[in-house]
Amino acid sequence: FIPKEPNLNEIEVDMRLGYSQTKSAGSNQYADASLSVPLVEDKAAVRLTGSWEERDGWQVGPNGEDDYGDDEISDLRLQFLAEPTDKLSISFLGVWNELDTVPGTLLVENDPPTTYNTTDEGFSDAEYEIFSATIEYEFESAFLTSTSTVYNYEDSMFASPFLDLGGFGFVFPFGLADESETFNNETRLVSAGDGPFDWVLGVFYTDAELDRLFTSPFVPPAPAAVTKSESISVFGEVSYTFDNNVTVLAGLRYFEDDRSIEDPGLPEAVSYTHLRAHETEADLVCRLLLE
Repeated sequence: FIPKEPNLNEIEVDMRLGYSQTKSAGSNQYADASLSVPLVEDKAAVRLTGSWEERDGWQVGPNGEDDYGDDEISDLRLQFLAEPTDKLSISFLGVWNELDTVPGTLLVENDPPTTYNTTDEGFSDAEYEIFSATIEYEFESAFLTSTSTVYNYEDSMFASPFLDLGGFGFVFPFGLADESETFNNETRLVSAGDGPFDWVLGVFYTDAELDRLFTSPFVPPAPAAVTKSESISVFGEVSYTFDNNVTVLAGLRYFEDDRSIEDPGLPEAVSYTHLRAHETEADLVCRLLLE
């Protein structure tokens, strides 16, 4: 999404309320509010935005409920924008989001929509945070843009579906807990001017880790599975546009990608070949274009 920037010159207040009704279920409502305040006129401002939404369930629950699958979403966003000079711009974005819901997106019947969960104790809680900072600077012959982002995500859920094995079945309660952290940066230098010659230089880096823990009364306790990914790429592109609007373009990109996954909870014979893999890949990509 592309949020609205803070207003450097005026105070802005926005509010939106909504209400709807779901057939064979209950009511849904939401509220959004935003406040933008200039800190230094024409130089710096901040915007605070909050959102809340509550949606009633629309499925048939394990005990015959006709409004199973409620969820509630809350979101808070903070933005800062500073333009100390005509050539320099600095911005920051912080997002906090939380989702609480009763799991039920998987169905055993479509008409009426019936959850696969066998108890009303199922839940799913997800939270994420995003912190992003961008610096833009205008040189005489080029634009520099550098954006760094940190993304943290946590998700925990519990469900108890009925496993039908054809004439025999049983309830299989289980839980999943995910926790991930990701950092990435992209820095670009783009040519400026009205001439026929254009170019782009840049570098992109990302580092991510995901920890996933699976629990169930039928499975022995085990450490979380860990997935890691680290990659970097350097790229460049040049183009020339002739008087007859014909453009010749050439680009070059080098990247290196290092990924690994380890799940110590599975037997060695399985986890070593399939879930304890480690691979590093590097490649050079070229492209030519005439249009």
